[in-house]
Formats: sequence, C-alpha cells, structure tokens
Amino acid sequence: MATRGTLNRIRGLHRAWNDRRWQDYAAYLAEDCLTHVAGSPAPQGKAEQLAWAQAFCAAFPDCRIITDAYLQLFASHDGARSVAVTRLVGHAVCRPPPLDGMLLEPFRRGFDVTLTVIARWQDGKVAEQHSHLDTEMMRLQLRAMPDPQAGGAD
Repeated sequence: MATRGTLNRIRGLHRAWNDRRWQDYAAYLAEDCLTHVAGSPAPQGKAEQLAWAQAFCAAFPDCRIITDAYLQLFASHDGARSVAVTRLVGHAVCRPPPLDGMLLEPFRRGFDVTLTVIARWQDGKVAEQHSHLDTEMMRLQLRAMPDPQAGGAD
C-alpha cells in the first residue's frame, strides 16, 4: 500500500530529525531534491537543507517535531504526495545565533508552533518539499527582537 509506506517515511524523516541522526535524515532526501523553507528566497538542494536543519537544531537544541500526535497527516492514494501538519516545540536556552532575522534574548523561553510540510515523493525519497513554520508565533513566544544586522525590522 503506497499511502502507508509514505506515511511511515514521513514519520521516519521526522524521527531522524528529532534524534539528530543526520545521515538517516539525509537518506530520506533525493540527491536532486528541492526544499522550500518559508522565509528563504530560493529553493535549497539536499546539502543546503541538511545544513539548515543542523543550524536550526544548534540554535534550539531541544526542538522536536511532534510525531505521536500529528494534527493532520495524509498522503495521496499513490503515495506521491503528502502533507504533515504538526507542532514544533523547543526552547531557546541561551542567545543562539541570529536566525531568519531574529535576535533572541539570553533567557530560557519556549515555543510551541505549527509546522506544515508538503512533500512530493519519488522512488521513496523526498523530491520536493515545502516547509511552513509559524515564525511570527515563534517570535512572539520567544520575545524575539529584529536583528539589526539583518537590515530589516518587523
């Protein structure tokens, strides 16, 4: 059943992220995959997506994608497309490096935001992925300030 296989791969991809098993995470991505991360000006390739994921997890070391209770999780009947809507939770435990134009206060503050990932699968790997993170809610929860080095303000 194609749908079940795709749903299992989504869970595996997210669990690899949660466990910081970067080799396993990368194995779910096609060599020529394109990933679109909300806020990024251009699609990323596999290497850039892996680097982005590692940088995000370095900034928020305990962040986790909630995999035991997805808000929505479904795949097309042929398993070629999927949507996962879940929560991303974690803390900023010190002043992490600027991320997407945010400077964070050096205090332990938590976040619990919605993450939506839309993927196109080919040969059991992500060929294209669109990730949408509620960065505005994350900024509010972390009490983030605009990064003056980023050249923009909210």
